Amino acid sequence: MSYGCGISDSNQHLHDNLPVLVAGGGGGRLSGGRHLRFAPDTPMTNLLLTLLDKTDVPMDNLGDSTGRLRELSELS
Repeated sequence: MSYGCGISDSNQHLHDNLPVLVAGGGGGRLSGGRHLRFAPDTPMTNLLLTLLDKTDVPMDNLGDSTGRLRELSELS
């Protein structure tokens, strides 16, 4: 399950630096108990694309995605 918002500042309609919570272990497919911070300008769709992979929904890309989030793809 993921929880977050697509706008960080509603007055300026900014969509960067978004806080997102991903809860659950995905049946052993995700490592929990971590706080991850990604490079500026990392598209939110990279997270969604990675989560789709974890649920066996293969897609090459999603919206403006630039790739998968390696930090979520590797179990620690």
